[in-house]
Amino acid sequence: MNTIGSYSCYCDIGWTSVNCTDSDECLNASICGQHQICVNTDGCFKCDCYTGWEGLNCSVDIDECINASICGAQQHCLNAAGSYVCDCDLGWVGDACTIDIDECTNASMCGKHQLCMNTAGSFRCDCDIGWEGVNCNDTDECTNTSTCGKNQTCVNTDGSFRCYCEIGWEGVSCSFDIDECTNKNICGPQQHCMNTVGSFRCDCDVGWEGDNCSIDIDECTNESNCGKHQHCVNSIGITCA
Repeated sequence: MNTIGSYSCYCDIGWTSVNCTDSDECLNASICGQHQICVNTDGCFKCDCYTGWEGLNCSVDIDECINASICGAQQHCLNAAGSYVCDCDLGWVGDACTIDIDECTNASMCGKHQLCMNTAGSFRCDCDIGWEGVNCNDTDECTNTSTCGKNQTCVNTDGSFRCYCEIGWEGVSCSFDIDECTNKNICGPQQHCMNTVGSFRCDCDVGWEGDNCSIDIDECTNESNCGKHQHCVNSIGITCA
């Protein structure tokens, strides 16, 4: 700057001291606004936005989560003020969310009559054998007519079933016919037992008839039952005198 009979040298704005060295404006902590960082330059400075912020005054939070690939596998993005975090999806843990959580270590994870099956990042509850449906209700195996074998009756039980031999049959496979006639008392008086396949019947002895074989047959009504010069006497059975 010219003066009377001389001149003076003044530093430009942004420069200071005798030799006009660069003035670091960033030493003033309040020179930039919120969410801004001061960057000193030769003879000046600038206020840049912190990472995660944008806009004229750096007041607009950048939503990093609009980038679908910003987080890794088994992770989901959560936007935060000026930043973001990658949280593990349900069923995963670890620094990189690569460790599958075994939910089945919790004994109460599934309900009654259910078996817990761990899967990648999740689990499922399968019905125990003998149970079915959304609520794992008892399966009635006896609705399938081929569940049990020949000469067997199916009886449904909780979560299972049993095959019992039908009356008149025995053995592991119910293939042996029971001879009920080995019981001498199985038929009544004037009756004899006749074994049948899977059962038996009581036939009347000779000379008897009726539902209970209690009616004596009068054989004397048949004149040919006795010979010439004989007369018939009805009794228990028949006598020719």
